[in-house]
Amino acid sequence: MLIDKSMFFESDSKSNWYHVFCKGLIRHFNFSIRQINHFYLRANSASYNLISKVVNGSSWSEKNGQFILYTFFLPFMIALGENNIKTYQQFINGNASSDTLSIIADNQEFKRFIADMLDDKSKVNETSMIATKKIYDSIFSDKELKDNTIFISQKYYIDNPRYYKSLLINACNLLSPDAKLD
Repeated sequence: MLIDKSMFFESDSKSNWYHVFCKGLIRHFNFSIRQINHFYLRANSASYNLISKVVNGSSWSEKNGQFILYTFFLPFMIALGENNIKTYQQFINGNASSDTLSIIADNQEFKRFIADMLDDKSKVNETSMIATKKIYDSIFSDKELKDNTIFISQKYYIDNPRYYKSLLINACNLLSPDAKLD
């Protein structure tokens, strides 16, 4: 009996940003059933408590910045590691290609989230790539930061972005105390 992989990610029961973004990653990387299972176990374990803390605390603007990291960047890092460890290593070392970053920036769910933060919705495509690159560079690049807070728009920011590099890497590897392992 041949199993249809789409049944693992076509359910309407989980239609929030996180789950829809993860489904898009599964499609993009064309994961096998084993990879889908491995990805979901790691992504859910790594993200669950971090997203929960964001939803239940912090200011609205800061919450949006952290929400982007835990809902989009963290599962992306896990998917990247599942798909190609060399590309993952380049990503965490600050050497991601624009093709790699465009996987996030071009994702429809990520664009939808960005659009919700913009006053001018017509600039969502441009803003999506700019935001992705700005967030990525501020966290993973070795270049000196001009400011310790990055503003993606007036509606959200990430304070102390370098703090999140080790947090994201540890969460990705399930080494974070916030990982939900039960």
